[in-house]
Amino acid sequence: MARKATSMRQVKDILRLKHFNQLSVRDVARSCGLPVSTVGDYLQRAEAAGFSIGELNQAIRRLVDKLNAQPFQKLDGSRNSWFDAQEKDKLLPLPPVFRSPGVRRFIWRRPASPSSSLIFCRSQ
Repeated sequence: MARKATSMRQVKDILRLKHFNQLSVRDVARSCGLPVSTVGDYLQRAEAAGFSIGELNQAIRRLVDKLNAQPFQKLDGSRNSWFDAQEKDKLLPLPPVFRSPGVRRFIWRRPASPSSSLIFCRSQ
């Protein structure tokens, strides 16, 4: 019996879990409910197509910097100058992140929704 086709949502989840959450291929497969070979195949295809998180982040950064440097239409300055003059000094550092010593990693079972839950893997 043929396996049900993988949806584009699952492919996005595979790439997100692997590259942003830095999970192993096995953990990604377990989280998505797919065989390890399928996850590995999609990751190889993404690499062969030239998908690179670093290049993507650089391209996004260039576009955001270009947008922020454009002058306002009705106000003086740009988003960058407005941020420097009005908001930069009001920023506060982020609080330290609490991590339980027993929690090694967590695996997403489904995309986040109001009824979603996390599965915690405790260190042995």
